[in-house]
Amino acid sequence: MTDIRTNFSLIKLVPKVTTLQKIDLNSIFKAVLSGDVLELDETHLKYILENDLTINISKLDERLVKVLSESLIYFMSIWPGWQRSSEYQKGQLQYNDWFEKYRMYLIYKSNFVLTSAPKYTKSTTKGHNQSTQTEEKVVAKKVAPFTLFIGGPPAVLNNIVFIEKNGDVVIKQHAGKEWKTLTVTEFLNWPYVAVKVDLPDFKFTRTVSHVYERFVGLKGDTMTFPEMNHIVHITKLKQETDLQPYSYRFFQCYFTQLMKVLGKLPAISQDRITELRFILMQFVKDIEEINVYNKTMSTNACVGFRIGNCRYIRNKKMVNNTVDRNGINFYEIINPQINLTLARFDVKQDMNNPQQHDPITFESLNQLLFKCNTNAAQEDVTDMVQVVNERCITYTCTLCREHFSGSNAYDQISAHFWYFHKSEQCVLCFKCGKQFEVNDLAGQRWTHPCQAKK
Repeated sequence: MTDIRTNFSLIKLVPKVTTLQKIDLNSIFKAVLSGDVLELDETHLKYILENDLTINISKLDERLVKVLSESLIYFMSIWPGWQRSSEYQKGQLQYNDWFEKYRMYLIYKSNFVLTSAPKYTKSTTKGHNQSTQTEEKVVAKKVAPFTLFIGGPPAVLNNIVFIEKNGDVVIKQHAGKEWKTLTVTEFLNWPYVAVKVDLPDFKFTRTVSHVYERFVGLKGDTMTFPEMNHIVHITKLKQETDLQPYSYRFFQCYFTQLMKVLGKLPAISQDRITELRFILMQFVKDIEEINVYNKTMSTNACVGFRIGNCRYIRNKKMVNNTVDRNGINFYEIINPQINLTLARFDVKQDMNNPQQHDPITFESLNQLLFKCNTNAAQEDVTDMVQVVNERCITYTCTLCREHFSGSNAYDQISAHFWYFHKSEQCVLCFKCGKQFEVNDLAGQRWTHPCQAKK
């Protein structure tokens, strides 16, 4: 387990750092976690105050800046959140979320120092040491001294509103929208749904992993967000294993032949083949939309990407009996995202096929078809039928972490969402403001003809 107290002794404040290394708050956070030695000076602390903590130190007396810098060192080391380092090491905490809580804590503490410390007037005469209140008002950024956690299933999060009562904020929950029957395509792109396909030739997992930003703000607040990166991450699953890329067309050809061969196997479930076809269709569309290295996807890799490249918002207004121009709203920003993981794709093109160029066929599928045509009772054929009918598809509710497999997996997870999570409230396009039903967006892979001005 990381010893945070010991690691902080490796963060040294020196009069002047000789290297040109850029040091920001994120650098210090990482150094503490990894136990690296890091030297910083007053220049670095000023940089952090101004850039990471958004404090305009140019308007502050140097003595107050010095107080802020010394306070910053202290508060960085005593942050209560360090007690959760074991959760981070176990993978129970996301780095970005944990770091952001650290940054917000330091913003609050620094502004507390600003509003509590004696006010200084900038000296214009050398040696002047007047400590009366300055006439220039220093405005500190207002940040709540606490973080509000609202947890629960989507049926709760999608239906909460805020009511102001006697100066207090009361959180209430409306009844959720009734579950609407979804098409397979809509469900595969529904929030909190993951599907794994595991067949003899390949194995992949597709997870709808939307990123939600929820916060309470004043009515009329201007919300600005940086432009989204289409590719969120490309992660290698096993460092010691090489990546093996395959083209979009190669996947298409294989899946097309797979569907034809499976359709000829005896006692195969036609409903399962249809379900599998929809899943594979989303898989190849993902590769096309990711568009990495001329539409390729590699084994031993996970790619996270912004499906649809659009951002959506829910804005829930606080109900107030009085006229309040500064009313409070609850905002929910939705960044649609898919994580696509290809664990295995052991497929070889059949070079002995006289029509090898058009259409392309594959060794394993040609062998399976040959066995089916000669003796459908062969073990390889019956095993494939059982795998397809019973075991090849597993669904997961990523919110509850509950898995559904077997021949009725799709019906089981659909019932789970209907009973526990209900449907989703409408969303607005962040740019053009047009309203959409979530099932319509899911069916269109979270995209729409945005009418926002370019």
